[in-house]
Amino acid sequence: FQQSGSGNLGQFYNFFLVQPVSGPLVTDGPAAPIAKEVASPGFYSMDFGKTGISAAVTVTTHCAFHSYVFPAGAPAHLVIDLSTSAREKNMGAVRPQSIKIASSSPGAVGGSMTFAGQPTLYFQLETNLPSSVLAAWSGKEVTATIPPEWVAPKQPTGIVLSGTASKEPVLIKVGFSFRSVEQAKANLTREIPAWNFKATVDAARASWNTALSRIKIEGGTNDQRTIFYTALYHSLIKPIDLTGESPFWTDDRPLYLDIATMWDVYKDHLPMLMTFYPERGTAIVNSLLTTYEHFQFDSASRMAFLIQNTQGTGFNYQGTALGHQVILNAYAIGLPGIDWTKAYPILLKAMGKPIEKPPKHVVDDSYASFLLAALAKDRGDQSTCEMLMDRSRRWKAGYDPNTALLTGETYEGLAANYSWQVWHDLPALIAMHGGIENALRERDLFFGFIPEPADLPLWSSAASNNTVLGAKLPPGMKMAHFEGLNNQPDIDSFLPYYQLGRPDRAVDVVRAALAYRFATGRGGLAGNDDSGGISSWYVCNALGLQPLCGMDRLYIGSPLFTQITIDAGKKPFIIETVNASDANRYVVKATWEGKTLEQPWIRASDVREGGHLILTMGPKAVAWMSPL
Repeated sequence: FQQSGSGNLGQFYNFFLVQPVSGPLVTDGPAAPIAKEVASPGFYSMDFGKTGISAAVTVTTHCAFHSYVFPAGAPAHLVIDLSTSAREKNMGAVRPQSIKIASSSPGAVGGSMTFAGQPTLYFQLETNLPSSVLAAWSGKEVTATIPPEWVAPKQPTGIVLSGTASKEPVLIKVGFSFRSVEQAKANLTREIPAWNFKATVDAARASWNTALSRIKIEGGTNDQRTIFYTALYHSLIKPIDLTGESPFWTDDRPLYLDIATMWDVYKDHLPMLMTFYPERGTAIVNSLLTTYEHFQFDSASRMAFLIQNTQGTGFNYQGTALGHQVILNAYAIGLPGIDWTKAYPILLKAMGKPIEKPPKHVVDDSYASFLLAALAKDRGDQSTCEMLMDRSRRWKAGYDPNTALLTGETYEGLAANYSWQVWHDLPALIAMHGGIENALRERDLFFGFIPEPADLPLWSSAASNNTVLGAKLPPGMKMAHFEGLNNQPDIDSFLPYYQLGRPDRAVDVVRAALAYRFATGRGGLAGNDDSGGISSWYVCNALGLQPLCGMDRLYIGSPLFTQITIDAGKKPFIIETVNASDANRYVVKATWEGKTLEQPWIRASDVREGGHLILTMGPKAVAWMSPL
């Protein structure tokens, strides 16, 4: 039930599968068609076709609560698969190394599941199924005796609860923990103390309403408001808060998991959380730093802030030093609650030696070096600051001086997607283009403001990210162009227009993407959501505030709503638009706390401090700043 690009499915999701069966017990019956689906934050329900069975599930922080309605008077079975993860279908058949049953009694069972390469998952299950009988199953065989452990089962394996259904729903409560069965049971007792399914649904809804109400919007259309809060919901699902549940350290230092790849979330998602949910942003940064510190990596690794990359090599083909950019974004915006005296040597060690290739990674390394140099300067480490500033200029070696575009391999995109990401040195890149006019032409070609011939080689990602097959694109088609937010490389591609003195171009690109790439029905996402990366882009740009990771800036665009209130700190941060409409989409005047803004951005830290931003909108663009 997850959209494309939802994260590390093989490690953190779809365990403890429950199959309701009415009548004779079958452990491997055919899948039944589903109907009457209903979904909302913290709740899902459906019917199993003609079986007469309906199901619903809700959640708490560490628990799941299932409700099943069976045909009254018929045998009712709950077949629980303890041996399957999402990798069963997505990454080939993967069985656990061990399944253990630690305790069992009428209506309750506790145990654990251990899969290779991931922490042991402990559980405590309780049911209200009348006169329930607990048995074990493996494949098609069902036995009354439950073994204390299954070692490396070769086929689907688990437990089954059987009884006789009444008119009342059969309920299952399951508590989970990464530390012990006892903690799983304590989680269950604390979070779902009663057999009141509706109360738990209501509590989940209230919890989500609290989180989503951090940002209040007025105006816009019904669809725009629906898409906005759906996108905000997607943006808040991850990373997963496992504070107090760390299987790696025993204290309650923050732990956030399933940042499957920093590439997905470093541009908009995590900066958005730091800006609008600063307490969560602080906890995520501390989790990243604790991860590096705890595992005591012996060698420098720019990827080692992620637990999934415990050897520092996972996903290193996507980018480098992206974790540095995220952590140093927290420093740039003054996020409280982070010990920078402790963080500085960790960040410095993790940078290691300058990377040499591919050129895109040299760009990442150069930008991270620039950001870390600011911290070094503030720490009084002048020699390191100078070394890092020298390192930050190395990006030029990977560019073709004739085109001012990156050379070499890039991930899920081409040079036109990535070449502008030298945010710390854009004047030098513009000079490489031959000046502002040429640089504007490159961006205008990329976004289609200027048509171009279609005589370009066909590119395919089937074998590698830049395979030229030799064929030509048909007339009217082109490549190396804006792909409408269907993937992460497009997220910040419009920002150079601000530095080129054409924020109106940025507004046109963003408004088109908001209008035509997102909808309320099926297919309403622009493409791969990248763990909330694309949804968070919608949130930021529907508010008219686009972050730039590593900088204390939110670029002002064209809000969809007439008034926005964000409660992220000391006092509300309010955006008010005057004379706004689809035609009046350009900012002609902006005031911040009563003073005229001279640049098309505010500080991300201003959101935390609170204040009043008034944007007067009009049908024609007005340049806010001189081009570089």
